[in-house]
Amino acid sequence: MISLCAAMAAQDKGSARQSIQYLYKGGELASNSDDGTVTEEHIREVEAVIEFNNIERGIRDLTTQDHLALTAIVSLEVDEETPVRTKQVYAKYADITSYIGVITAFVRINCDAERS
Repeated sequence: MISLCAAMAAQDKGSARQSIQYLYKGGELASNSDDGTVTEEHIREVEAVIEFNNIERGIRDLTTQDHLALTAIVSLEVDEETPVRTKQVYAKYADITSYIGVITAFVRINCDAERS
């Protein structure tokens, strides 16, 4: 079963180091659950936790302006206004920065790139 889990863990990313990390964490999960075998379920759970932590770390490391841009995109999604063009995201971002009293960063929008 372990070779199947190792193959599964490496399947998406192809990293032996990551496979070992997944197997180790999967082994911890199995041990904590008193399971005698590391299963596909354990590896999938580990994968989800690691992915969540990576996303959380990425968001935490954003600059203030990046957080505001992300907030604008989320706001547009919540309002069901997506998909959306860059100009609309910037307009929402400018509204948010104005509302909270933060200086809006100047962003040059490449209209040629936006049209493609």
